[in-house]
Amino acid sequence: MLGKHFVATRQRLFDSYADVRLLAQQAQVAPDHQTQADDTLETLKRPFLITVCGEINAGKSSLINALQGRYLCRVNDLPETDVPTLHSYGEARREVMHGGKWRECQWPDESLKHVHWLDLPGIDAVGKTAYAQWQPWLQASEVVMVVFSHRNPWGAVTWDFLAKWPEEMRDSLVFVVQACDEAVAADLPVLSEHLRDLSQKRLGRVPPVFLVSARDGLQVTKRSVFASNPVPTGLAQLHQWLDARVNGCEERQRAMESLRRAALALLYKTDEILDGMSRSVLRDVRFLEDLEREIEQLFQHTVRQQVQSLGAIGEEYFQQSQSMARLLRKRLGLLRSIARLMLGENTALQLEVLLQERLTEAVKAAADRDAGALVDDCAAHWRTVQERMGDLDGAPSAPWSAIEPRLQEARRQLVERMGLAAGSSVGQLRVRGILSSALRQRNTGLSMWLSCSLVMLLAAGLTGGFFIPWAPSIFCGLAGFFGICLALFGMRTARDMVEDYRERLLRSGESFFSALRGDYEEGLRLFFREYAQGLQGIRESLSRRENSLQPYTQRWNELFLKIKAIEQEMGF
Repeated sequence: MLGKHFVATRQRLFDSYADVRLLAQQAQVAPDHQTQADDTLETLKRPFLITVCGEINAGKSSLINALQGRYLCRVNDLPETDVPTLHSYGEARREVMHGGKWRECQWPDESLKHVHWLDLPGIDAVGKTAYAQWQPWLQASEVVMVVFSHRNPWGAVTWDFLAKWPEEMRDSLVFVVQACDEAVAADLPVLSEHLRDLSQKRLGRVPPVFLVSARDGLQVTKRSVFASNPVPTGLAQLHQWLDARVNGCEERQRAMESLRRAALALLYKTDEILDGMSRSVLRDVRFLEDLEREIEQLFQHTVRQQVQSLGAIGEEYFQQSQSMARLLRKRLGLLRSIARLMLGENTALQLEVLLQERLTEAVKAAADRDAGALVDDCAAHWRTVQERMGDLDGAPSAPWSAIEPRLQEARRQLVERMGLAAGSSVGQLRVRGILSSALRQRNTGLSMWLSCSLVMLLAAGLTGGFFIPWAPSIFCGLAGFFGICLALFGMRTARDMVEDYRERLLRSGESFFSALRGDYEEGLRLFFREYAQGLQGIRESLSRRENSLQPYTQRWNELFLKIKAIEQEMGF
């Protein structure tokens, strides 16, 4: 196939340009940038036109058949070409007459998609008007092969026809002397030299001259065999010259260069768009990082403020410690203590349960108060976030109505967490165990003195029953003495136990706060984690945008390298 290298390179450039346009469309490049090379595309898509002209029976049709490697033109001793005949590609073999002025023969031959052959009638048959009739065809032809018969290459009709050509059209000329197999071999160099001299005199230039034998060359049925065909038909040299002419056509090369430049320009314009999109994503990522940093700073500020919150709980803890001490003093009254000796001792457990309940409620109230203030702070901060959302490119922001329920749930969880932590912290103070031990020791003493008093009273009763006059008085006195000792013991131990209980509770306050501090900070962290979830839509949008840009950027790099490879191959 003629121009195989050009056709292959052109197709690669077509494919690359189509891919660049597709990438530009996906990147939303303005349409006017995508259509700037449409005229160049049409120029490159236009098939090469090789025109063959000459006098009647010069062997024009045979030459076309030989170069094409198949019978396109009818060959006969009588003239067969009566009107200009264009051989082109078609899915099926057919002939179409156009206004009775020229004929188009379509062939299912892939090579004819790229190179068309125009077979003109004999110049001597048309006469002096040949040039005027054929001028549009001749001007559109990349190559015009003028076929001479070896018997008479100096016919006046042909040279008069060529003399009418303007200078700028003569670059497309090539002379072919046909049927050289019928000539004497020794005469061929003389014939060629004479043809060159005549061309110099008549045209002022010497086009390429080829001596061929189309009849022998037609025996080579595959065009790809020309280069290795040992038969000296001259067609191989002509075929190579035509192939080089098609591959090196200056107009097509300029069009190829123009299309390459257009592809690169569109690719660079696409890169500007992609770069802008990348910068936009990077700007939005930084904006998101700023928001996350603000939330972290708000969290740290809230953690630092926990000293104030725990201070309020500390005041409540001090008051409850005093209240528990007063309650213990009441429960350590003598009569109540004696009653519990009979009913059982559970003061330490009751006091701890009551302390847990009161501190739990106090801690939960403080936590709920703090969490409510945090919800308000987050609402104010989110309003500023939404005001700044206009700087983002299409990133959705969740409305406050969608965030608030999550924060209210986080608030409830924080309150519950702190309530459980408060109850657990009271249990870890170990005050109940010490109080229980002290109560047992006190109850033992009370039981001893009470028993002594009761025994003396019993003895007084018995001696009185036996009418021993002096004994009851003595035993009653002893019972009174033991009773006074019981009262004094109860008062002293009660005072000491209350003071010790109060001091232990107050000293345990720091341990109580330390146990709460870790849970409080972790609860706040979970609270702000829920708040940060309001940015999830922005995160997902930025992730999608980043992921969508990666294939475009990768495709851009591939196309750039592909076009640069074509540039090096064509020597641009």
